[in-house]
Amino acid sequence: MPSTLHATWIAASPGESACLFLWAEVPPADRQEPNRPDQPNRPDRSARIPARKSHHRGSRIPVHPGLVAPAVLRHRLRSLLTDIAQGDLPLAKRTACLPVPDHGVRSHNLHAPGMQEYRVLGLNLAIGPALRVLNGLLGFAAGSSSSGPDAELAGAALNRYFVPGPDLRYWGQAAEYALALVRAGRAVPFLQAVQGGWQVQWNPWRYGRESDLGFQEFARCMPGVNLSFADNLAGDRDAASLLANFVNAVVHARMAMVAAAVGTDDRFRQVSAPSRSGSVDAQDQWCRLLVNGVVEAEPEQRRQMQGEWQEWMSRAFGSQSGDIALAFELLDPQATGQADGDGPWQLRVALATDDMWSSSHAWRDGVAGGRIGIAADRLNGGTGSHGEHRARATAADPDPLTGARLLAGLRVASRHSPCVQPLVRQPGLQAIELSREEAYRFLTKDAPALMGAGFQVHLPVWWTDAERSRLQIHLDVREVDEEHEASAQAAFGEYEIAYALTVDGDPLDNIDLSQIAMAGSPLVYMNEQWLQVNQGQIRAARHLLATRGASRRVGLLQALQIMQEQADDEHGEARNTSRHARFGSGYREFQALEVSGVTVPDRLRTIWQRIRSVAREEERFEPPGFVGTLRPYQRRGLAWLWYLHQIGLGACLADDMGLGKTIQAIALFLEQERTPSPEGRRPRLLICPTSVLRNWKRELQRFAPDLRVMLHHGGGRARQTDLYTRVRETDVVLTSYGTARVDQAVLGRIHWHTVVLDEAQNIKNPSAKQTMAVRSLRCRHRFALTGTPIENRLLEVWSILDFLNGAFLGSQQDFKRRFIQPIEGESNGEKLGQLQRLVQPFILRRLKSDPEVISDLPEKQEIDVICDLSSEQTDRYARAVEAFLPHIRELDGMRRRGSILALMTQLRKIANHPALLDEDEPLSDNREYGGRSGKLDRFTEMLTESLDGRNKVLVFTTFVRMGQILQAHIARRLGFMPEFISGRVPHGTRQQMVDRFQEGGQTCPVLVLSVRTGGVGINLTAANQVYHFDRWWNPAVEDQATDRAHRIGQTRRVQVFRYIMAGTVEEHVDRLIRQKGQLARDILGAGTEWLTELSNDQLYELLTLHHPDAPRALP
Repeated sequence: MPSTLHATWIAASPGESACLFLWAEVPPADRQEPNRPDQPNRPDRSARIPARKSHHRGSRIPVHPGLVAPAVLRHRLRSLLTDIAQGDLPLAKRTACLPVPDHGVRSHNLHAPGMQEYRVLGLNLAIGPALRVLNGLLGFAAGSSSSGPDAELAGAALNRYFVPGPDLRYWGQAAEYALALVRAGRAVPFLQAVQGGWQVQWNPWRYGRESDLGFQEFARCMPGVNLSFADNLAGDRDAASLLANFVNAVVHARMAMVAAAVGTDDRFRQVSAPSRSGSVDAQDQWCRLLVNGVVEAEPEQRRQMQGEWQEWMSRAFGSQSGDIALAFELLDPQATGQADGDGPWQLRVALATDDMWSSSHAWRDGVAGGRIGIAADRLNGGTGSHGEHRARATAADPDPLTGARLLAGLRVASRHSPCVQPLVRQPGLQAIELSREEAYRFLTKDAPALMGAGFQVHLPVWWTDAERSRLQIHLDVREVDEEHEASAQAAFGEYEIAYALTVDGDPLDNIDLSQIAMAGSPLVYMNEQWLQVNQGQIRAARHLLATRGASRRVGLLQALQIMQEQADDEHGEARNTSRHARFGSGYREFQALEVSGVTVPDRLRTIWQRIRSVAREEERFEPPGFVGTLRPYQRRGLAWLWYLHQIGLGACLADDMGLGKTIQAIALFLEQERTPSPEGRRPRLLICPTSVLRNWKRELQRFAPDLRVMLHHGGGRARQTDLYTRVRETDVVLTSYGTARVDQAVLGRIHWHTVVLDEAQNIKNPSAKQTMAVRSLRCRHRFALTGTPIENRLLEVWSILDFLNGAFLGSQQDFKRRFIQPIEGESNGEKLGQLQRLVQPFILRRLKSDPEVISDLPEKQEIDVICDLSSEQTDRYARAVEAFLPHIRELDGMRRRGSILALMTQLRKIANHPALLDEDEPLSDNREYGGRSGKLDRFTEMLTESLDGRNKVLVFTTFVRMGQILQAHIARRLGFMPEFISGRVPHGTRQQMVDRFQEGGQTCPVLVLSVRTGGVGINLTAANQVYHFDRWWNPAVEDQATDRAHRIGQTRRVQVFRYIMAGTVEEHVDRLIRQKGQLARDILGAGTEWLTELSNDQLYELLTLHHPDAPRALP
């Protein structure tokens, strides 16, 4: 499991420079792995440092439990960030007051509950390497050498290697804040005296109340752990001083790097230096100081430079108290007395006090709260006689440098706003006129940039989010035929959507839209108010009305989708998302428009509520012709399926394996039989894996003997004309996914009544030919059955629901943008909740663990059996890894992926039995396989004991040759040959094997199965023990195989044994499955692909044999 990576800024102290202290800890759940009941205690060989008392003289402070060794931490960082040298990451140890395990960080007070003083071992990073590490790990645009694609790759690897702690993320954000000040031109050189000269220290220039409040708020967000280190406690630092110390260090480091890059370029010499004499020598001195960071000077020169610097600072920045700030105000034409919206806009500028905006008359009266807002023309001699008198900063305190300060501020502001540049070129201007387009740019781009840089900006009131007028569309969903309220067709048929384009609730017609379009600007003055519009929205609205009219007809599914969008708004999903972006996934004509509201009829809400509640509250009893009895939860499932069938919507029954999805589907077929279709009699098509075709036929004959069933599969299947003739005389046609793909053209010509997909995860890949063939089938009703959890694989959800209900979730591209990227990439909980509300009405999933489902199903006990490698296995395993790892750095792309997968297969074979690698040697029950595999020897002991207790056993393996070895070994050791179901066994023979095992008692006590072939679709309830001889990468597949025995009809407790070889890749993968829980099931569900994306260092940890007797694979 990834370690949590922490960071703390340590301010400079006597004898030690400031640094960023990095340290890492493994999660509490991974710090001490409990011993399993069937394995002896084994030493922990992880990279962490065990918690123990310090052995330093006079010290009783323990090492923090779960620390990652600093050397390991350094190695991992260097593997992620190639531009970090080992010398940049010196080892260090510090003391901190941290929470005792299982308490969480609450305080930096040693005496607070749950806190203890610990020694923490980590790395010291000077500010330069610290910025590169923060940039490389967190990916902010620091402009260092670690930015760009390499940083993105490092960030991706970080997700597997480290989990950034909140303190690390905080310092990353602080670095972004500091670098933003540099980019905004807010870095100021300060002089510091050193022996024989001056040294420059670049510090940030923060001014104005808003800027200071933002800094203080940021300081208050600092995680408490940063203040818990003894180094910072000793300095009596609070959060604000520690943050300021770090920001100062970042600003100085960045400016020093920029200055060094500038060097002695002639263009740099042309920069105006703060020198009254203007001599070349003085300029050279300043250049050397700014570029090199230090300059030697005689005492007289030092005094002169200090005076020049002080005067320059006063002219450029004035008082450092922050009580005077540069302010801008944008006035629309109406605010300057113009009757219509065609006149120019005005941008005014002044030096203003912090509370200047407390009065709207500050600009005109010059007084706000007793302080003076000073207009630009008064500052620069624009008023008075020939500019003899400059304005004063306050009424009583003259300040002859105020005009210079204004000009310096304008220069800084012009970097953020092109509109300000005329004020720099003509210093006497109080205001400038802007066109409507320039005003819109200032509102949308310049104003936010100026405010972000610390300037005060006053905008028209109507521009605020709460007041701004927008073009919106209101949707009114209506029933087409309100006179036939009792008619199912009226309730479940067509609906009409009426559009109403509005501005602040006032409707607009085509004439209004034409006028807005003619304006050609995003700012439109209409009905005595300013309106912000998007010309793309105007074009979309006009096109909508021209092509669709004022309304359009939609089906029930589309109407429900619109209603669900409104329900998401009621859940607060649109707080941070524009509504048209969410709404448009299935309706491209609305995609450019902002939807203000949706009105839906009560009947539509009733339909939606019943879809969600019918499976909980209603039961539908066995239909005529059904031989058997449904359990209560199955009757509720049938009621749900039937209701969705009635209203013409597709549904996915995703009950847990063994809960009877097959008989619920058969009951649905019989319900359809007694309800004639308005389109006449049409057959049903059921598509399933080849391995369960005959099981479906048997179940249909058992529970619905009156239904006519046809098997369309194999070389002798009916062709074209013969098929069409036979289909007309058939109620249910059974075929496989492979046959459906091959016979796509033939099956596609038939208009089916219903298409049902069993094991619907077979269409989880939307671009596969098999999926496209199935989706192309014509039918009135669609249903899907699956026992594999699908809600963790988002694209699989889309693929199945797209088969069932068309574009309900939008196109694949829309679905990725709307859900997959926010949920899988950003862990967006709101988006996950929104998706759940959309799909849950169409996916019914019940688990065996649900008390209302099955109360009489016996328990299932799962046990891990840890085995040790034999000496032969140990040697082969270590040599395989040793031969592979040195060459992995030379591979990339598909060659790397293929090599990794080939090695994984080889290691898994070694962990099973070395004979798996000797594929040329024939298998025989006369050959001794014992003694070469620790797993096989332990399996033999347990199987012998199990059969003595008259148990019946299923043995699953992923390798066909391993199944054959098990057959031969059991025959030699126990005297009987178990049967083996694999893909090489014909389907008819498979069923005979199943029947013999189910009905043969102790004459057939063991059945060996391939996971792929025997893990789905068959009932093996005669077994009460399941052995997984080797692990499958997807735990859901293992669960599905286990449920061949643990299902309805089982009367005995089921024991599940999973064999794991200690120290091998099997144990590493097992640990990931257990520790990551549901997240691992999502990641590992993709098969072995995730392994191929691991870094070289992660592969080393995963593959290296951790076994007491193993030779070291690599130094």
